[in-house]
Amino acid sequence: MAVAIDECFLKQLPKLPTVSQKSADLCWLVYGLKRDDTGRFVLKLDRSLYTKFNPVLKKITRANPGSQDDFRKLLQSKLDKKLAGKVMVATVHKIEDISDIVVDED
Repeated sequence: MAVAIDECFLKQLPKLPTVSQKSADLCWLVYGLKRDDTGRFVLKLDRSLYTKFNPVLKKITRANPGSQDDFRKLLQSKLDKKLAGKVMVATVHKIEDISDIVVDED
């Protein structure tokens, strides 16, 4: 089976475990936009990746969740930015309630 894919999209995927062409179930045809001699963009085959189906399916569909601490720091950073210049008028018990208790300082 062959899958045509854009280079930019491939960069968004996790690193795919590759195998030899002879033992592959899938061939990923990786294309990019390149300028020809006239300056027009054309699709060019950059490379081919050979993979097994099941390992790639697992890799793509099962996300690595990362650490809870990093996730909490990211959420806190986003919350801090959201609350900049605002005053809390109550205690937050559920994240869904935050819009009810945050007011503009104006």
